[in-house]
Amino acid sequence: MTPAAFTLELLRDAGWCADVVERYVEAAKIRRDFIGCVDVIAFRPGFPVLGVQATTADHARSMS
Repeated sequence: MTPAAFTLELLRDAGWCADVVERYVEAAKIRRDFIGCVDVIAFRPGFPVLGVQATTADHARSMS
């Protein structure tokens, strides 16, 4: 399961309305995050909108 799919499952199971906003740019052969840092966006009445960067623990460690 991809990090984005895992994130969607967790958020939806918790009652959030969530969707992937990362997209693949065919011409450049790259993935592009929404505003450069958001893979998943979610909302739920009574809560702030969430912007989630979905990644793996190994990838997060390699960026620090």
